[in-house]
Amino acid sequence: FGNPVPSAYWYYILAHSADGYESQSNLRLVNITYPVAPPFNYLSSASVTGPAEVKVTVQSPPNTTEHFFHLDRRVYDDTDWQEIDVQPNLSGSEVVFTDTDVLPSTFSYNYRVRVRNQCNDWVDTTAASRTMVLQGIAIADRLVNVLQWSHYNQWENGVLAYRVHREDQETGATEVVVEVN
Repeated sequence: FGNPVPSAYWYYILAHSADGYESQSNLRLVNITYPVAPPFNYLSSASVTGPAEVKVTVQSPPNTTEHFFHLDRRVYDDTDWQEIDVQPNLSGSEVVFTDTDVLPSTFSYNYRVRVRNQCNDWVDTTAASRTMVLQGIAIADRLVNVLQWSHYNQWENGVLAYRVHREDQETGATEVVVEVN
C-alpha cells in the first residue's frame, strides 16, 4: 500500500466476474500506525579530529519512534557512496559518528546521513558535508608558516570567512591568528 499516512482506513474487496457481475465483502476499519519521521535532520559538522579520524555530527529533534541513522562517505571526486556506520536514535539531540578509516590529510571526504524508520522506509537524507584538507610548511629562515587548504563549498550561500586557529602544543591553548575571506 505504499507509505500510508497514520490514520484510519476503510477496506473492502470487490470481486468482478467475467460476465459482468460483482460481489462486495464487508467493510473493515483498520487503524494504520506509521512511524513519524523527525521533522528535520541536519548534518551540522564533519570535522577532522585526528590524523586518521573524522567526527560527524547530526542534529535531530526527539521523536516518538526510533529511527536508524546511516552514515555514508565518499572520497571528494568519487560518485559512489559507501555506508560506514548505523546508529539508532530515539532521544533526539545529537547523533555522533566517528570515522576512523580515513586519511584526512590526503583526501577530502563527503559525508551524508540517511534516516530509516522501523518499517525500513527511507524518510530523509541530509545535505552532504565535506572535510577540508590543510597543508602547511614552515619557512624557518624567514620565521613564516605558509598554510593552504581546500575550499569548503557545500553551503548554499557560500563561506563568509575562514578563521585560522593556532594551538600551543605544550599548553593546549588556542587562538585565532587570522580571518580571511
